[in-house]
Amino acid sequence: MLTVTMTPHLLGFAVTGDYDELNNLYDAVHTLVGDLDDGALSMGEAIARERLLALCYDLRHASMGNRSVRMVDNGMDRDKAEWLGIALPPLKNLNYVVEVLYPEAMYEVMMLGGLIRMRESELTKKGGTVFDGMSDPRIVFDPVCCEVRRYQSLVMEAIHAQTTSATFVRIRNQVVEGEAKVSSMYTQWLDMINIDWCGMTQKKRQSSMSTTVRDISDYATDLSYVKMAKDIDKFVEEQGCPRVNVRLTGIDYPEDYEW
Repeated sequence: MLTVTMTPHLLGFAVTGDYDELNNLYDAVHTLVGDLDDGALSMGEAIARERLLALCYDLRHASMGNRSVRMVDNGMDRDKAEWLGIALPPLKNLNYVVEVLYPEAMYEVMMLGGLIRMRESELTKKGGTVFDGMSDPRIVFDPVCCEVRRYQSLVMEAIHAQTTSATFVRIRNQVVEGEAKVSSMYTQWLDMINIDWCGMTQKKRQSSMSTTVRDISDYATDLSYVKMAKDIDKFVEEQGCPRVNVRLTGIDYPEDYEW
């Protein structure tokens, strides 16, 4: 069973599942990202979608055994084996683990929500009976939407387990509001938020879960973001380089993570 929990020090999430579960999520996310060479995509949209491929990369490498693993109970015991008339099989299954920083995961959840809405729109343009969007079977039973919505809901459940109900509602609302916005974000801003998060104490992370999501969702109103974007635009114009290749100086991700 695919599970998502916050890591012990609240640095991020541990996404855990067996080989098929991780690969199903990989396939669904990859389908939503689509063709990055599509001429209809703006540069900003292509950059935002490409960022989601980092999640795909980790999912694929986890299923290949290049990340953490866990042994989990599978519900079998000696009495059940005797009742079924079989030799006692292994009592634990091997699960793979992907760890994702909290701010990065919240950005991904917002991006995925926006891409799901686009997919829903595309699915309902194919003719047939017209239904309300919430009950249209082309959406309700679409395996890609169902798989990704499941992952999103697991992330939100993991947050709910660590926050008060009031804080959870704020975060949930901010995530939905951010779905229509974050594809235009200069993702260097997300790097700054990730690195700030890594430098916090566990207690500070606990109290900053809502404000961090707000900083992602409402980035465009933050004066620091506005200045950063202008500086990046100026650098790109002067150097003639792609915006995605611009790295901010003076900030670096840690070499090791105490999850």
